[in-house]
Amino acid sequence: LVVKLYDPAENRSTYILWKDSTYQTIIEPTAKRIQYLNYNPSFSCFSWLEEDYNLPPRLVFKAIGKPERVLYQSNPQDTAILSLKQEIISYTNSDGIPLKGILYYPLNFEPSKKYPMVVHIYKKQNQARNHYLYPSYYESLGFNIRLLLENGYFVYLPDILVRGKEGPGMDALDCVNHSLDALAGNPLIDKSRIGLTGHSFGGYETNYIAVRSARFAAYVSGSGHSDIVWASHAFNYNFHFPDHVRIEANNYQLGKPFSSDKGLYFKNNPLYHAEKVTAPVLLWSGLDDQNVTSDHTMAFYNALRRNKKDVIALFYKNEGHGLQKLQNQFDLTTRILDWFGYFLKDEETETGWIEKGIKGEGAR
Repeated sequence: LVVKLYDPAENRSTYILWKDSTYQTIIEPTAKRIQYLNYNPSFSCFSWLEEDYNLPPRLVFKAIGKPERVLYQSNPQDTAILSLKQEIISYTNSDGIPLKGILYYPLNFEPSKKYPMVVHIYKKQNQARNHYLYPSYYESLGFNIRLLLENGYFVYLPDILVRGKEGPGMDALDCVNHSLDALAGNPLIDKSRIGLTGHSFGGYETNYIAVRSARFAAYVSGSGHSDIVWASHAFNYNFHFPDHVRIEANNYQLGKPFSSDKGLYFKNNPLYHAEKVTAPVLLWSGLDDQNVTSDHTMAFYNALRRNKKDVIALFYKNEGHGLQKLQNQFDLTTRILDWFGYFLKDEETETGWIEKGIKGEGAR
């Protein structure tokens, strides 16, 4: 047997070979990301890909009883990544449950300056701390950590734990607030210039936090529910089941139907509190999305616009839950960089579309 031992608290992996009532270590305990482990029929030779946040992927070979050998190192020209600073932030939610966040420092940051920060949310993300960060404008979700770091942002990925007690929106708000409190002692982060972004369930969380928080200077929300009351009565044509399945369980953990506790649904419904948003919101969706239909994005856009909030909505034709066409990926990634640059760094280059959209031509 080839056995993987994993320590989730430290995100460390060990691989061993169990053979003839004894074991040998294939890969010593490591925080690197290990993928594509292969071996020959006699279990005497092994190969794998390994990477880390500051190490581009490389191909490693090992024969049992002999040292590892690096056969190929990708991206050797990426010397900038060697100096990337990452910090694991520990905090708890209001119930005292330990959580972690990944904080990336801007590339080539100067300790005497302050920098804006972009926060990305979904669920638990700290297991991604060992992923190599490569720059790309062709992102299906428009979010690329490396591009943000190269443009002078902190990037923060805090864990969110949905407990089902107060509802998914309230839980997300609670975890994000505690995660930001844990950064209070960092003098390099400009606390007045923090942006929040998320997609899908993270888009719902972003929508909800936008109507409940005044800690963020800009939001980007992709393909997220804005009305969980409507969603709980809808049919999901992507998974082919009524959507109350995931609203009551799965990500949302509401635990009961709308008819049993309408107040719980109302409290966690972003659409019902759109008038409370205090910062600009960029929304995006694929018009062919069958997972979270674009109606949710349009409804939230209409509610924000009706309440005279700064909002722009981007709708991509012939696209689903994530963007697949390269030109659309480039467009979205570029616009998200523009959005955060405009509202977090006071940049005005190539941002005429923002000024035009905010004035009233926001849906396109």
